Amino acid sequence: MFSFQCFLYCLSIVFNGWQLEEPNIKIQETLIMPDDTIIVATDIGIYRIEQEDGQFVYFIENVLDLANSFQQPQLVYALSTNYYESFVMRSEDGGISWKKIPLEKRAKCLFVDPYSPNILYVGFDDKPFLLKSTDGGYTWTDSANGIPLCAPDSDIQYTTDIYQITGSSHYLYSIFQASYDGLAVSTEQGESWELATLPEGVKSLEDKILQVPNPDTPK
Repeated sequence: MFSFQCFLYCLSIVFNGWQLEEPNIKIQETLIMPDDTIIVATDIGIYRIEQEDGQFVYFIENVLDLANSFQQPQLVYALSTNYYESFVMRSEDGGISWKKIPLEKRAKCLFVDPYSPNILYVGFDDKPFLLKSTDGGYTWTDSANGIPLCAPDSDIQYTTDIYQITGSSHYLYSIFQASYDGLAVSTEQGESWELATLPEGVKSLEDKILQVPNPDTPK
């Protein structure tokens, strides 16, 4: 069983090693695997820690997100993006080797269905805003039906910026910005979306304030 002490030790290896050798490396995201392996997304590539030994396994610019599913945890996805293009990175061996799949536009976020490892979503800051793949990232379809193209008081379209997707197999939540912060909910695996009311007192979701404790059994 993975212990909290082991977690702190592994993070200590990562942070201390990078501070000594590469003080400017930025950690973007971490993913803890069932076998205690830790995968770390950084601004220069993907770092993997196994049995207290860490190394870079893939160098690519600005890795923003890491995700896998409960159903098949060894199938790991990563999102790499820069000013001009984005890539979905796919690993079938727990982050040891990676395949790069190009996207047509600059992406902002990545989400993998927890129980269907080949279903994933990518959010953008330009049309089509949200794409869905059912074959592990090789082909994509538009999945933004119902998400507004502009603010309610504006006639200017194509301003929607999707910067977080979260949820489960049954309830998806998309946090977007279209001259205002909004929340959309889908109960059809992203095939259609409905606008939701923000929690009372929350005016901005930019810092990912929204927490969904158990999306499968909402009260």
